[in-house]
Amino acid sequence: MLMMDNVTRFAKAQREISLANGEPPAQNGYTPSVFDSIPKLLERTGTNDKGSITAFYAVLVDGDDMNEPIADTVRGVLDGHIVLSRKLAASFHYPAIDVLQSISRLSKRVTGRQTQRAYGRIRELMAVYQNNVQVINTGIYEKGTSPSIDAAIDKYDEIEAFLKQEEDEKCTMKDTLDALSAVSGIEIPKEEYEENPWQALQDAEVAQTKNE
Repeated sequence: MLMMDNVTRFAKAQREISLANGEPPAQNGYTPSVFDSIPKLLERTGTNDKGSITAFYAVLVDGDDMNEPIADTVRGVLDGHIVLSRKLAASFHYPAIDVLQSISRLSKRVTGRQTQRAYGRIRELMAVYQNNVQVINTGIYEKGTSPSIDAAIDKYDEIEAFLKQEEDEKCTMKDTLDALSAVSGIEIPKEEYEENPWQALQDAEVAQTKNE
């Protein structure tokens, strides 16, 4: 496990070196060599014939702009990103993770089909609520107008409670999947509670085939 704090400082240091060597600035004052060096740095971790290194790279985003050059470059290289929100932290929502802006490209490799359906359902409800939060909070929206908005409102408090966790609060994978199933209303089979759900599902399918 590698944790780096942070890529932004690395990029700024690389920019100063490049500018001192006479390299002209490009995007937001960063030189082309900065964007060439970031993938080389990030891709040193990962999986090869000698083993694997799981890495978490912190990125400081200027002005909360997720499309600024460094953040955009890092997102294009890594397998996923977790976005921390000042707004959530200010409202005492911890961990302050913006679920809708965060993504994992490997999630389908480590979760079963029903688990994917369950967290997909929760993301859908969160997206519907966020897209209509102004009309909901101002009282403009009338209950019964839209079934999807009604469902998002009804599940809002449950989802918020599910996403919060105290620093000293322990939560096993079983506890998480039980809560995920309860909030989403989608049953998750016990096979998907394994550390490697896809292998468990394949074993179950093989066993079923033999029985037939």
